[in-house]
Amino acid sequence: MHYRFDWDPEKEVLNVRKHRVSFRRAATTFRDPNQLTLYDEEHSETEERWVTVGLDSTGILRVVVHTFEQVDEHLCEIRIISARRAAIKGGRAVSGEKDMKAGYDSSKGERGRFYNPDAVFSFPVYLEPDVDNFLSTLADDRDINIQDLVNEWLRMNIQMIQSVQQQG
Repeated sequence: MHYRFDWDPEKEVLNVRKHRVSFRRAATTFRDPNQLTLYDEEHSETEERWVTVGLDSTGILRVVVHTFEQVDEHLCEIRIISARRAAIKGGRAVSGEKDMKAGYDSSKGERGRFYNPDAVFSFPVYLEPDVDNFLSTLADDRDINIQDLVNEWLRMNIQMIQSVQQQG
């Protein structure tokens, strides 16, 4: 299974400033087999939204608001909307933030709903316009997509760095 994450880069910057957690870090809560997910009925007018509470890769309990769409049997798309540090008080996940609910009733949650032990995560990388224009032109000239071009370049750089490190 492939989990492809997405988010608004400007919203992530604001989230990091306000809550000191990046969306990339928040996405690691999907690796927690004990994550607890609730359907966010209040904010699901135009799209299905979910609230997942789980441990991130550093062991910090997070509340992550997100969408989740299973595109096909091999691909799920997840858009992260917000992420905060959480605490559990009286059986409820509490965000401690004024712009979120005071608490979520975990008795209505489903444990491990979006957990897949075999999931491969892909994260977005947003390019500045000048870099994007240059790489798009190059990718078009080579008749490949920009993602393949960027990954090819990065792999070559990794090999070069590893080669220099081994010689040193």
